[in-house]
Amino acid sequence: DKRLVLGAMPSAEFLGEEADSVALCLLLENKSDDVLISIQHKLVEAYCWENDIPLLKVDSEDKVRKILSSHTDPNNNEPDDLSCILVKNADKMSSSESMLADFFDYIIKNEIEPFPVITLPE
Repeated sequence: DKRLVLGAMPSAEFLGEEADSVALCLLLENKSDDVLISIQHKLVEAYCWENDIPLLKVDSEDKVRKILSSHTDPNNNEPDDLSCILVKNADKMSSSESMLADFFDYIIKNEIEPFPVITLPE
């Protein structure tokens, strides 16, 4: 549906322009020693919290890449950066999106800390 914004920099730019049209932000668990990546993630995370954008953290870029590749046109180039993914609003949420929204609401209501990192299936 072309509802994804892939990568930390494109996501940050999109948030600055159209934050109201973001349904969900997925961030990879930051395991990098790269200070720039850490700063980008913290800024995106803070922006999402400040603007009430549901944010979920996931465990593996390889798993995200595999999930996305099974749903994309094979002629498209694979993106280099999947450390941050924004999902744009849709007219109607899918059952998977509803489940993620419910999970996020549960975490917030129950003040679960530290914020859990979702382990994606292999």
